[in-house]
Amino acid sequence: GPSVAEQEAGLRFGVYLQAQRIRAYELEHGSLPETLEDAGPSIPGVSYAVPAPGVYELTGETDRARVTYRSNQPLREWVGAGADVLDEGLVP
Repeated sequence: GPSVAEQEAGLRFGVYLQAQRIRAYELEHGSLPETLEDAGPSIPGVSYAVPAPGVYELTGETDRARVTYRSNQPLREWVGAGADVLDEGLVP
């Protein structure tokens, strides 16, 4: 099966896609979605929380790996940590 590093990269990619959907929702509605489903089909293994007004957190989790993105971090920089693995085509 995939290594922990590969799983983590996959989770980062899933969180990245989810964050793009939330961003699109926010631009359209001027607010954060109540649930992930409000922003379209949700990515499996990714959960969503709003710890402070206008700030959201996405956590991607498998049985062996876990990554958390907070929306006040630059998304590209955050996902960059997993980008090398993504570039190798290990993630569909």
